[in-house]
Amino acid sequence: ITATSPRTQSFRKSSGSVQSLGTFVFERTGIDMSATVTDPRCSVCDATSSSAKTMATMPLPATTMATTLPQATIKSSTTCGCTAGGQAQYKFTFKPTWNAPQPPFGAHWSWPVGAAHSACASFWKNGGMATAGVQSVAETGSYSTFRSEVTSKGNQATSFFYGGLVHSAAGTTTSSFTADRYRSLVSALSMIAPSPDWIVGVDSLSLCNGTGWVTRLEVPLYPYDAGTDSGLQFTSANQATSPHQPIARITATSLRTQSFQKSSGSVQSMGTFVFELTNIVFNTAITDPMCSMCPTSDGQPSTIGMTIGKSLLFRKV
Repeated sequence: ITATSPRTQSFRKSSGSVQSLGTFVFERTGIDMSATVTDPRCSVCDATSSSAKTMATMPLPATTMATTLPQATIKSSTTCGCTAGGQAQYKFTFKPTWNAPQPPFGAHWSWPVGAAHSACASFWKNGGMATAGVQSVAETGSYSTFRSEVTSKGNQATSFFYGGLVHSAAGTTTSSFTADRYRSLVSALSMIAPSPDWIVGVDSLSLCNGTGWVTRLEVPLYPYDAGTDSGLQFTSANQATSPHQPIARITATSLRTQSFQKSSGSVQSMGTFVFELTNIVFNTAITDPMCSMCPTSDGQPSTIGMTIGKSLLFRKV
């Protein structure tokens, strides 16, 4: 009903137009992430839209940037409880510290490598057997095979990343990667060189706190034996382990402990991995990898450790 309508006489006019008669107010009071949301499979969008989209793929408005606000999508078992919205961009920093009583000549660290992935992808874990890629990193520092293993996981793993070499016992190197609600876990590892087959890293560390993204996480690193070489010291000659043994953390009672500095009867941390949230992008399409597996029931699928190995650049002959 406008100012020129025959019915205008029933409404008060101001400056030639019909005045507002009141307001409707919509206020968000909470978000229930436990509710089951059914997709009606409606393919019709706004009349002005040039193309139709299903409701399940319509993105959250770009203006909504709060890390605790999830995308307007259906809840899927593949998220394993992570409903954080958008594509999270992370800065990865490796800060190694060589805590051996006396670092060997040429002590250094290999390229730290890793990837964001779903619970259906696993690259290494305490008690598991080293893959060819993990063995290559642990013994030589080379990561080409490990990268191929990440690629072979298809859309279960994304955003392979690597940092630079650290040419001394202590230093810093950085990289970056992205994660989303389906691939909210991160695994990474690096080598200390020289050594037989020892590594450091994190396995399936979650960057999602349920409805939002972890803003900063600093993880202490401890030495692990990859189980592929039987050397006991940093400069031991090659002694291939046959058959290979499970990956195991090097503890105060290990035969290899003499190579590491102990504090109060335990092997000290040899550095940290730091994960820092730098941005969240909401207008990026996110593909569901259709993974029905979730982390272990304790809610802490990550095994935090550190590994060491010989680099191709510094390997003994």
